[in-house]
Parts: sequence; structure tokens; C-alpha cells
Amino acid sequence: MEEFREMHKQFIYEVLSKSERELFAYNMANNTRYTPRQIDVLVQQYLNNNLYIPCADPETVAAYRW
Repeated sequence: MEEFREMHKQFIYEVLSKSERELFAYNMANNTRYTPRQIDVLVQQYLNNNLYIPCADPETVAAYRW
């Protein structure tokens, strides 16, 4: 799961444009006590609040099968 979190973080910092990251920070700041200028804190909080479940894992697939 840590690999997924790290990959998601790289996507935010390396794929999104500066304006897209600023919009991300602005939207995240609306729901937190942080300001949009604290983008690193906002990104970390966002990543910590996500649940990363590798769906290719047979045990996980079996556990979430309807």
C-alpha cells in the first residue's frame, strides 16, 4: 500500500501542473484548518486520509467480493 501512496504523491508533484496543484491545495484548504500555501501539509493529509487497497491481491479481492 505504501507503494501506491508514494506513486500517488509522485503524480501530484510530477504530473499535475503548478496551477492544478494550486487548485488542489485551495480545495483541500477549504476543508481543513490549513491555508493553500501549506501544500506539502495538505498533500500529506490527503494521502494519509486515502485508503489504498491493491485490488489485484487475491485475498483482498475475496474479502470485497459481493
